[in-house]
Amino acid sequence: MSYQEAQTKVEAMTKEQKVILVVDDYVLGLFDMVGELMRFAVTVMATNGELPGKDGRNVLSDLRELRTCLESLETDQSSWFRLDVSKKMPVMQECVEKVEKALYGLTVRGAERPKGWIPAADESRGGREEIEGY
Repeated sequence: MSYQEAQTKVEAMTKEQKVILVVDDYVLGLFDMVGELMRFAVTVMATNGELPGKDGRNVLSDLRELRTCLESLETDQSSWFRLDVSKKMPVMQECVEKVEKALYGLTVRGAERPKGWIPAADESRGGREEIEGY
């Protein structure tokens, strides 16, 4: 969704109170969206055994493209926006890396688990397992 589309939707939803979407807030929202896409991608890979995508595109390629655009963002040295971007940038990069690592794990270890495999309650990480010694 472009900035103009988002601005139009916000204005339509807030006719009585007149809320204006500024570019800075839109861009910061893109940083936040990367985290949501990461959660979505990891959940789909864990439940369906494949990276979500459609029409030859997939979430990881979109995330990588978005990361490239956000990393090339230039901000004013003394603005509050630069401070927010400097906090969100490493988090955004880590989110993209998590999807890359999840796909790597799915590709390398995918043959070890059947498609649609879901861990049983007794296999959760929360419990301690006895490890047999030598």
